[in-house]
Amino acid sequence: MKIRVSRWTGGVIVASILTGCGGNSAAPTQKAVAPAKIEAHPDERDIYRITLTEQAESRLGIETVPVTFQSIGRQRTVGGEVMLPDGAAVIVTAPVAGTVQLADSQTARPGMHIGTGEAFVTIKPLLSPERDVLTPAERVQVANAQVALISAKVAVEGDMKTAQAQVTAAEINLRRAEQLLQDRAGSAQAVDDAKAALAVANESLKAARQRVESLKDIRLSGGGEASSSSENTANDEDQKAAQAIPIRVSQAGVLRNLVVADGQYVTTGATLFEIVNLQKLWVRVPVYVGLLDQLQSSPSIQVRSLDQATSAKSVSAQSVVAPPSADPVAATADLYFAIDNADGRFRPGERVLVGLPLAEEKPRLVIPRTAVLQDIQGTSWVYARSGPQEYRRERVLVDFTTDDHAVLAYGPPEGTEVVTDGAAELFGTEFGAKK
Repeated sequence: MKIRVSRWTGGVIVASILTGCGGNSAAPTQKAVAPAKIEAHPDERDIYRITLTEQAESRLGIETVPVTFQSIGRQRTVGGEVMLPDGAAVIVTAPVAGTVQLADSQTARPGMHIGTGEAFVTIKPLLSPERDVLTPAERVQVANAQVALISAKVAVEGDMKTAQAQVTAAEINLRRAEQLLQDRAGSAQAVDDAKAALAVANESLKAARQRVESLKDIRLSGGGEASSSSENTANDEDQKAAQAIPIRVSQAGVLRNLVVADGQYVTTGATLFEIVNLQKLWVRVPVYVGLLDQLQSSPSIQVRSLDQATSAKSVSAQSVVAPPSADPVAATADLYFAIDNADGRFRPGERVLVGLPLAEEKPRLVIPRTAVLQDIQGTSWVYARSGPQEYRRERVLVDFTTDDHAVLAYGPPEGTEVVTDGAAELFGTEFGAKK
């Protein structure tokens, strides 16, 4: 019986024979050791455990922090509105009727800064002839004033004459006392008493003369006002050519509103401009009334702009006493705080974020915020050290977080070492991340 073996079949047979007989001439290759080993565990809270080599642990830069049991201050972030405090806006009015003159009409614009005592607006008064026409009531007042002035002049002249007579009598008494002392018929005390009486009389005469001089040249003008003849001459000159009155501001600030123009006529009491002081601002914080009892009575809060996500750029604001206000439609009550705005960081009307501290809570489990990882389902995890180069992933429930910490509703017991630096690398290692 003949057996045909094809060329292909023969080659396979020969290769099989060679393999079976002499194929062990080459040494077997050594299998590489994996840097990490993952073991599955039946406990649901301890799903996976990762064991690293010393080299892998050093390369990943693993750092651990123990779980602590402490009380962490909690904050509630709400919106606030920057506003001007009471008294920050000053409205300047015209003291007299006249024509407005601006120091520089090109640069006098809202938004410019004005220093204390600076006068960029002046008013040239307009003197109307009607001011010299007296009404019947004013004429009666002028007559009464004239009678009072005459009576005052008579009285002071009488006082001067009386004081002069007292001086004369005191001088006679002094000469008599000195003569008696010289004749050894009087005492030195009598001389001293006479000198004292003379000094008092001289002072009374001096005061009486001053009163007479002050009323000597005073007369009543047509407007019913008492003035001297020299003052009346000056008033007549002022009426012919009135001098411009500079309007000086009492506080430095920013020109908020300018309601007059150069050359404009204004009446007495008309509004000229408005200045606001932006050095100190208030923050109005509307808070839901159901949250008021949960807030901590802290005199200081943190305020930051809407584009600043971290509290490192926030500023401190102090609680101030302000008129109570609330919104019944929104069911909110307003809290007011003062902030220092010397650098011009905030503007009135700006919306800001405000961190309100809540009341102290009982101690809770606290871990660093960087130790918390979340999977695709949103479940929170941490890696806890379970042995040398050994870490297990445990499920945690985060109640709330701060800028640096995470407060847990439940998690590893106090003192458990959890991974902070390198937690993301362990997560990638567990789920097969490759280079």
